[in-house]
Amino acid sequence: MYTAMNLANYSASEADFLRKAVAKKKAQALYEQRKKFVGGAVENGIDTAVADEIFNNWEAFARYGFPKGHAADYAVICVETAYLKAHYPVEYMTALMSVFKSDTDKVALYIADCRRLGIEVLPPNINSSGFDFEVEDDGGKPAIRYGMTAVKNVGEGPVHIIIEARDQGGTFSNLLDLAQRVDLRQVGKRALESLIRVGALDNLGPRPALLESVDRIISVSSNHFKAKEVGQLSMFGAGSGIEERLDLAPAVEEISDRTQLQWERELLGVYVSDHPLTPYMEDLTRVVTHFSGQLDEAVHQQAVCVAGEITVVRPYMTRSGKPMGFITLEDLQGTVELVVFPRTWQMVSPWVEEGKIVLVRGKVDQERGNPKVLVDEMTTELSITQSADMPGKEFPLPPPPPPQDNCEVLIDEKPEGVEFQTPGDNDPLTESRDNHLYTAGTNVPGPDFSTGHEKQRGTLGKPEELTGPEDIGKGNGSQAAASGDAVTDSYRPAQRIKIRLESTGDKKMDANRAGELHGLLTSFPGNDKFVFYVYEDSRKYLLEFPNSTTGFCPELHRELVNLVGTANIQLEDYNTV
Repeated sequence: MYTAMNLANYSASEADFLRKAVAKKKAQALYEQRKKFVGGAVENGIDTAVADEIFNNWEAFARYGFPKGHAADYAVICVETAYLKAHYPVEYMTALMSVFKSDTDKVALYIADCRRLGIEVLPPNINSSGFDFEVEDDGGKPAIRYGMTAVKNVGEGPVHIIIEARDQGGTFSNLLDLAQRVDLRQVGKRALESLIRVGALDNLGPRPALLESVDRIISVSSNHFKAKEVGQLSMFGAGSGIEERLDLAPAVEEISDRTQLQWERELLGVYVSDHPLTPYMEDLTRVVTHFSGQLDEAVHQQAVCVAGEITVVRPYMTRSGKPMGFITLEDLQGTVELVVFPRTWQMVSPWVEEGKIVLVRGKVDQERGNPKVLVDEMTTELSITQSADMPGKEFPLPPPPPPQDNCEVLIDEKPEGVEFQTPGDNDPLTESRDNHLYTAGTNVPGPDFSTGHEKQRGTLGKPEELTGPEDIGKGNGSQAAASGDAVTDSYRPAQRIKIRLESTGDKKMDANRAGELHGLLTSFPGNDKFVFYVYEDSRKYLLEFPNSTTGFCPELHRELVNLVGTANIQLEDYNTV
């Protein structure tokens, strides 16, 4: 930019347009900028060949200079931060969590990393915490202390009042000391309750009793500061010989450790105090690929390994009468929803129960709301030494039962929290869907649904029919077994299902029908692929779903026949496509 301004009379804004053209490698813009630059340089007495050579160098730079510049900068930052983390881990992690304090998922990830490094992360404390994350070093092993502003419902105003009083008179020795030095009217009941729930006042009393006494504590503080404002002397003042007290109300009921953890999760976004997974973190960080807060980053059908404590188990019965289950798994960042299909459920249901800590391998389902994990394997053995970036790690599981259907998942009614239908805004006929390859035109090759050669719409001949489950595998060279026995992915090559759809003339109805088909197909787990051939007037549309798979089996075949008819379904080996 500076060169263009000095050699070719560019203004600063014009030079910025030149920078954009070079950076973005826009051919037309570069052509126009070359003419402008060479013309301006020649007017300043620079030879045309020299001006052209300068611009040629800029164009050459655009091919590697910007990526190289970014790569070099990132490499320097990477080395610098790696050095800081290695030599000043407590200070580095404190700064990192301060930068991302508003992103609780990242904070949870960094807290897990701190535990792996042996760095203690302490909960907020009214006598120790500042505004932000801080290094706490009392002569022993340094730790990281949570800031009070990280607590939900507690803003900077209340924290400023508390810290100001603490700076003037030292730490708070008891509740009365706190009530008489901090105007709790300005802190507010909601903020005080939130601080109590996350343990910030644990050194002043037990949480259940503190919560029962919140109104009394604020009332004592309010009366004290009202009297102070009007200049009245308390009858319990110095020299009276009478000691003022603030007694806590007895707790109505005890609060469980699980409830306190839930309060931390709700008000801090993470679990800070002890958690059932904490003793296993060293083993888990070597094998877990994703914690709950990272599942959003996984792609659909990506193989993952997750771990956590089972908090909810919901058995369910498929429409065909086979048991399956839904499990809520809790880790240090939050919860993971698991879908356990019948074959896996048969292996794990005898021992799965709330409170157990398990390691799970499966695939991510990103197509139905919040990400879920479709479970392949589950174990209570956590001491697995394989690297976490190896999705093929094997679990020490008992021998599997004899082969059976792996596609028993259509359900009469949707279980709570699980969607088995494609949402309307994800209709497969929507051209803008990124993961659907949508090609329109009259020359789209389609499956030969006729007996000989292709016919025009409305005059298609009768195809080779798949009349029932016993005929699965026939047609187009499929090598699948042609019997009524179950065919699993482990015993046959991957297949591709071709489905013919003829337009009804109602686009909304067509889209809903395609969406229903897509939801049906993806609800059957497996490695088979599928495509739709949509016939509308004299045109054909090919819809491919590169990120979706299914598991073709007799039950799925029966459901497809009910929706589109036998004549509109064909099967072929995917490896021959």
